[in-house]
Amino acid sequence: MKELSIIIISFNTRSILKDCLNSVFQHLHGIEFETIVIDNASTDGSCEMIETKFPKVKLVRNKKNRGFGQANNQGIKIALGKHLLFLNSDTLVFDGSIQKLLTFLQKDAEVGVIAPQILNKDKTIQLSAFARFPNLFSELLIDFLLDRILNRLFPLWNYPGRFSLSKKQHKKNQEVAFVIGACFLAPKEIIGKVGGFDKRYFFYVEETDLMKRLKDKGYRVYFLSDAKIIHLGGASTAGKTNNKKYNYLLENWYQFFKLHYGGLYLFWVKTVDICGGIFSLIVLSLSWIIMKLFFGSEQKVQEAMLWPYHLIRFNFFGAK
Repeated sequence: MKELSIIIISFNTRSILKDCLNSVFQHLHGIEFETIVIDNASTDGSCEMIETKFPKVKLVRNKKNRGFGQANNQGIKIALGKHLLFLNSDTLVFDGSIQKLLTFLQKDAEVGVIAPQILNKDKTIQLSAFARFPNLFSELLIDFLLDRILNRLFPLWNYPGRFSLSKKQHKKNQEVAFVIGACFLAPKEIIGKVGGFDKRYFFYVEETDLMKRLKDKGYRVYFLSDAKIIHLGGASTAGKTNNKKYNYLLENWYQFFKLHYGGLYLFWVKTVDICGGIFSLIVLSLSWIIMKLFFGSEQKVQEAMLWPYHLIRFNFFGAK
């Protein structure tokens, strides 16, 4: 049995997948590992590139896009490694980062998942670790913009309902509720105990659901800021409209609430989302007008308006 299996899911990410694989083979030393790429019916020559440039990679060609969770389950099934590294195709690995994750994981049997600090392309910190799983109170704080205010005022305080850790909190090693799925390491045996990824999630929220089930079984999720990777972000959804991206996200977000907390809980979450979305859109629209008239810069306000806009659109009009 190998020590590590690296599982990468790709959908039309030929160029960045090549960079990702180069970084893996360049910076991963002293570990017996295999690399598995599950291709979700790419049409950009990704498979041909792998066969030509990386003949040692195990390549699985899907005839259709099976989504992130199901494709990862395919990788888990054929993996020979004791540990599994789930790695996005739009990431770049630094020297020693994976080794640090593996060393930490091998020392603590209670850790079910460990993840590195995620950096943007310019090496700034990308928010990737979360203090709590989403719940009704965290939805209320986010939807009514209170989370933004508390984050600014108390960047180091894990106030009740805090969802994402602040950038300052991302600078220390710590146990967290869950991390994004761009890069995380887990023992294969433990992933098997919860049945892998839930195939009901096509894209987005799969890792949140997986880590919730691991937590429910008593395993810990750990964030190791000493290990770092770069995550470019959004490569597989680059050609999709904003509506489609948010449809995927909200469909799976609401499915998470229903599966873990029940239908009545989901009803109240949607109620909070609708009321908070309307409130936030009004407040941010007024802010946008003020910024445009008096400061000539409204881009950040426009970006902030996307979430409440899509909350309202999705809840009133569905996935259109």
